[in-house]
Amino acid sequence: TGSDILIGFVANQFIGKPSQFNGIGPGIKLDYSFNDKKGFMYGINMSVYANKNKKDYNIQTNTPQQSSRSIAMIGLTFGKWFNHFNIQADLNYAIQNITDKKQEKDPNWVQFKGFSPGIAINSPLLIGKEKPVLYYGSPAVIGHYINFHGGLRYLNLGHKEANGILFELGISYRLRLRNVHDYTL
Repeated sequence: TGSDILIGFVANQFIGKPSQFNGIGPGIKLDYSFNDKKGFMYGINMSVYANKNKKDYNIQTNTPQQSSRSIAMIGLTFGKWFNHFNIQADLNYAIQNITDKKQEKDPNWVQFKGFSPGIAINSPLLIGKEKPVLYYGSPAVIGHYINFHGGLRYLNLGHKEANGILFELGISYRLRLRNVHDYTL
C-alpha cells in the first residue's frame, strides 16, 4: 500500500479533425493516487494544456478566438502497477476556452465543456535509493523518480470540430511512498 504524487510537463497533439484547428501544445500534469496491496491504484488527476490556434472554429461569435486555446481536465484515475510501469485510465471533466472572458458575466464568452476518458502508460525511473522513514509512526519507504509517460485521451466537447483524440508525451517527477508491512531486523 502507499501513495504517489506526480507533477510534470507534457507535449500534446490532436489527431484527426481537431488537428486542423489546434497545433502542438505544452501542458502540465498532476496526479495523486493511492495504491493497494494488489498493485491497483485509485486517485485524482488534473491536466492543463495550451494549444496554438491554427484555424478558428466555425462558431457564431462577435469576439475574436484566442490565439492559444487553453484546455483543462480534472477527474478520477484508476489503474494497475505491473513491476516497473503502470497502466492508468482517467475519467475527466474537460473544458476548452475559445474566446477571452472580458468580465464575470460576459455574454460573448465561448467555452466548450464535456467529458474526456483517457489511457496512459507511466514508467518511473528511480533517482538514487529509496529512503526508509516513519510515516505516522509506521515504517515506510520513500522514493524519488523521473516518470516518463505517454497517453491518449478522447475529448468530447460538444462541438464536432473540437471532438477528437489528444496524444500526449511527458516527463515528470514522481514521489512514491510505500508502506512496509513485513520486515525483519
